[in-house]
Amino acid sequence: MTRPRSKAPGPEVSVELDGGILTAPDEESARRAVAHHRAAKEREARRRELWGDGGGEGMQRLCARFPSLAQVEGAGTGAWDPDRVLAFACAPRSHGERLAALFVLRVWNSGTDWNELAHLPGDDGEPPLLEEGQVLRAFDLMEAWAVWDLEHRYAALTWLQDPFWP
Repeated sequence: MTRPRSKAPGPEVSVELDGGILTAPDEESARRAVAHHRAAKEREARRRELWGDGGGEGMQRLCARFPSLAQVEGAGTGAWDPDRVLAFACAPRSHGERLAALFVLRVWNSGTDWNELAHLPGDDGEPPLLEEGQVLRAFDLMEAWAVWDLEHRYAALTWLQDPFWP
């Protein structure tokens, strides 16, 4: 039994791309690769426009998009400070304000148990942000979407469309 032979490969196509050479098996593959590369560069440019270099700068920019966090020191103004945002979330706030703070804390570090952290004493011997029996619930997107106004939804949606991870 003989295997069917595949079609003989055609000539490869080489295209200049960002100071280098992209080689593809055919013109259609080269066109798709160039389009994919350009789209990725456009996405990265948009991310940089929105979030700068990410990290603390990106977090400050994200917080500034939430009306309830925009004027909070350590969130929307000044250098990003997750401890201040956690303190904001633990203080008496509206439900929507607390959810905004929990959203950005989740972006900052999704693996942190913010409730547990809020029950620990501060580095300088300050009392815990929450007393025994108080609970800081984990962020829930469905809950937030039902509570937030359009400006808060838009802030979260901007990150969901073009996310960065600090």
